Amino acid sequence: MLGSDHPLVAASQSRLAGALLEPDRPDDARPQAEHAWVRRQGNDTPLDSRAEIAFVLARALWAAESSVADRTRARALAEDALRSFEAAGEAHGNSADKVRQWLDSHRLP
Repeated sequence: MLGSDHPLVAASQSRLAGALLEPDRPDDARPQAEHAWVRRQGNDTPLDSRAEIAFVLARALWAAESSVADRTRARALAEDALRSFEAAGEAHGNSADKVRQWLDSHRLP
């Protein structure tokens, strides 16, 4: 009804992708996160929303045990999420800390 590019659809896809990661379903989470990421790069997206989907997509890419290129992209997305959370202000400090912890524990060989 809203159309696939509507911000609310992207927000829902982002939440769904995050929920799919919890029961260890990264292959199901990835397409949802990829679509949300494409939509949420627009100028109408708040920094915290952009950071959330970047981090969800990073986790989906990493958890899918995919290629080195995908894992490199996952780290770049997580670093983008960290910068966005930091720029969004102190209210997002806990989220920034979670991303930092993830980056510390998910290194490339």
